[in-house]
Amino acid sequence: MPSLDQEMTCATGHQDFGHQDFGHHQAPNHQRTSVIKCDILIIGAGAAGLAAAAAAHDPGLRVILAEKEDHVGGTTFRSGGCMWMPDNFLMQETGIQDNKEQAARYINAVAKLTCSRLEEQAFHGRLRDERLDAFLTQGPEMMRYFREQD
Repeated sequence: MPSLDQEMTCATGHQDFGHQDFGHHQAPNHQRTSVIKCDILIIGAGAAGLAAAAAAHDPGLRVILAEKEDHVGGTTFRSGGCMWMPDNFLMQETGIQDNKEQAARYINAVAKLTCSRLEEQAFHGRLRDERLDAFLTQGPEMMRYFREQD
């Protein structure tokens, strides 16, 4: 994969680019500005961001993973690390019957019960259907990908 050679400008008062607390304010004038080059910049170190960073790093891409909180995990951190992925290979290996159609019905039923009317309108239609199909198709493949990694 060709490098896109993206640049990220960081205002920092620290020597390294480990955890940085940039807050929501402008960097003081005494802090230096640095340019860091990468192939892919991932915003958010939740489960999805961490998975994307690992998958992008595997083929040798230069990855920067940025997180605003003082810990990684995103909403997965608050959920206790649980992940629900319908019809995945682990379920299949233990004989649990599941399929995309059942999962889609469940998600749609829960969304109807928990979303406001305005939210329901925003998530209605083709885009929502495409996202749901992507989750139900690519999610189990993502789990298999990480299982197969050494």
